[in-house]
Amino acid sequence: VQGGNAFGAAAIIGTTDNNAIDVRVNGSRVMRYEPNNVSPNVIGGSPANSVTAGVRGATIAGGGVPTGSTDPDYDLEAPNRVTDAYGSIGGGFANRAGDDAGTTTDKAFATVGGGLGNAASGPASTVGGGQINVASGYSSVVGGGTSNIANGFASAIGGGSSNTASGTFSSIPG
Repeated sequence: VQGGNAFGAAAIIGTTDNNAIDVRVNGSRVMRYEPNNVSPNVIGGSPANSVTAGVRGATIAGGGVPTGSTDPDYDLEAPNRVTDAYGSIGGGFANRAGDDAGTTTDKAFATVGGGLGNAASGPASTVGGGQINVASGYSSVVGGGTSNIANGFASAIGGGSSNTASGTFSSIPG
């Protein structure tokens, strides 16, 4: 039986400087905590998962695969990336929250729940899952499915395949 540590008061694990903390298992990073004066970034999963420099408040819960690695069961492997402030990715791989256009605050609050190759690239946009879906309109949503694009302001697609919701407040159930 492995023992643990007992603390009589609040325990602190961390640094007193402005450097990130990596948690490693078998020599490989599984979790990273990046400091930021406003809101830190939390990056879990593959060591290839990343948050663009200058982004704050980002979360990648897990998933991701290094580009070029060969997953024995799935194609199109790539890391998960958050490129704009307060973006979140739950898991899967090859997902992106933000537009990756160099400015780290213009497409903030984008979220990808998981899946494969999804991009929430509009401000406050969401892709729940599925594969190769894009939510690029302001406050747009794609629930899932495959190859769907919600690029209208506050547009929504529930699922299905190859749908496009481009009008303001447009909706496609699936």
